[in-house]
Amino acid sequence: MVMLWITTLIIQPILIRKSKHSLHRLIGKMSYFLFPLMFISVLLLIHSRHEVSQEDLDLSLFVPFKDLLILSVGYFIAIKYRNNIKLHARGMIATGIVFIEPALVRLMYTIFEKLNIFQDSPYYAYYATIFCIYSLLITLIKKEKMRKKQGGFFL
Repeated sequence: MVMLWITTLIIQPILIRKSKHSLHRLIGKMSYFLFPLMFISVLLLIHSRHEVSQEDLDLSLFVPFKDLLILSVGYFIAIKYRNNIKLHARGMIATGIVFIEPALVRLMYTIFEKLNIFQDSPYYAYYATIFCIYSLLITLIKKEKMRKKQGGFFL
């Protein structure tokens, strides 16, 4: 389901650039079905990976539910403002950014493991990832504000 969602996120801007607006709208309408299915599949994955008696269950559940919240807000913004191209695009980009974190955490963990640093806690990979993602987002926000002052838009 997530791969279908990411594929949709890649295809949609290409369709807009090629002026295939009717196909873009059709795929957009299909997202009304795809999004809830993806959301449910992620919930089922979370449920299957954790036990109630598990230690550190609160942090283990916080991360995926935080991502689901961001995903939902991004999708809500994109759908609510589907007639405002800039807000719609930003909302859809937010739904894609959510999926960067799990892959980047795994990469950071592997790098830390290979370099034999931060072996005492696996959470350092998560902290490093959060630092990278938020640094990127803050940089993009600052660039956006600078472009608005100059009269242009980032997206």
